[in-house]
Amino acid sequence: MSTYRITIRYDGARYKGWQRLGKDAGGDSITSKLEAVLSLLCSEDIRVTGSGRTDAGVHAMAQVAHFHTERRLSGQEILEYSARYLPDDIAVIAAEKADDRFHARYQVKEKSYIYRIDTGLYPDPFQRKYAWHISNPLDYTAMRQATDLLIGLHDFAGFTSMKSKTKSTERNLTSIEIREPLSGEEPFAVIRFTGEGFLHNMARIITGTLVEVGLGTRTVESISVILSGGRREDAGAKAPAKGLFLESVKYDQEI
Repeated sequence: MSTYRITIRYDGARYKGWQRLGKDAGGDSITSKLEAVLSLLCSEDIRVTGSGRTDAGVHAMAQVAHFHTERRLSGQEILEYSARYLPDDIAVIAAEKADDRFHARYQVKEKSYIYRIDTGLYPDPFQRKYAWHISNPLDYTAMRQATDLLIGLHDFAGFTSMKSKTKSTERNLTSIEIREPLSGEEPFAVIRFTGEGFLHNMARIITGTLVEVGLGTRTVESISVILSGGRREDAGAKAPAKGLFLESVKYDQEI
């Protein structure tokens, strides 16, 4: 039995998310598409394990996953077969044989997500599936002040849709960077989140909350209230899935 590591790029606009849910009869998840193609390549039932789930409509620049197979393959074989049979909105961009102990989910040390905001007066029709359009001016100074309160190890219970009361909601955010639109060029603001791990909807809820700070409809100080209270209703609206991208996943040897 061999273990293979693959890196996948996908446009999540028409899928129900990364993870196969239930019977997934329509094959509407990213994993169902990958597993169908890899099962044909390997002539056996393949199950793909990713670094984590992405929600319906969320995209990935470099999702990492692994699978096991009895067949011995080269990375090039996996790349060529995937390119031939996967849909055009899913691509395996790297493939290699991994150590048998490699686990794409449990060994993650750092992830980065980016969120794209179209700040143009009118929405860009070519970016309508890949950015949240906000035409009102944003106060980036206030937004950065708010991010300072989120950096570090905190209980992010107020910034997640997770319902479980038994799982820890503590996470360590190592950085949040805000890149303002470039004057005279593309009117896109980008928020980059980097941390050891993220809760369900965490990046989207933080984004929605930061946008409210930027619009002046909530104060910078409200961030501390959300963190200390741990109530989802105190945080901002969840930003649309379409603007969120899993940018990178890193492991011990890559940091």
